[in-house]
Amino acid sequence: MRLPDAADEPGAVYTIKKIDFTGNLVTVTAITGSGPDGRDMQLGGRYDFVTVQSNGAAWYILASNRMSGNTTFDDASGTYDVNMATDTYLISSFAGARSARLPPANAANAIGRTVTIKKTDPSGNAVTVTVQGGGMIDGGTSVSLSGQYDSVTVLSNGTQWFILHSYT
Repeated sequence: MRLPDAADEPGAVYTIKKIDFTGNLVTVTAITGSGPDGRDMQLGGRYDFVTVQSNGAAWYILASNRMSGNTTFDDASGTYDVNMATDTYLISSFAGARSARLPPANAANAIGRTVTIKKTDPSGNAVTVTVQGGGMIDGGTSVSLSGQYDSVTVLSNGTQWFILHSYT
């Protein structure tokens, strides 16, 4: 969803809502300049919404249920690319070892964001958390979640991912 130029719509208020069950993201951006509050807004879960208003120069977020977070569960195999559309990723490695790959720390959808990744199954297969392009997580290249309910919460400062909390 591309918002019109904020200069053309002073005072306009729009609400954008994702209504389907698919894993497809609805990304709210602006036709010119940056998106609401200076960034793109991603709606990943059914009924996620954002309400924005133009002040004639930029778009600002007035309300969103996306801000309070939601959860994605994945029970496939191989690599899962964390898309930052949700705050918590529950990953099963029952079918085999998995990799949960964070975007680069300097990606626009990652900077300043916190995300939690949790292994959900009792198998001996690990979920390894890595960064696309080989970036760092607290000075290391990966975090291994090997036990059921092991988890890690990380934050991007735009340069690197930092571990805020880890349960292993």
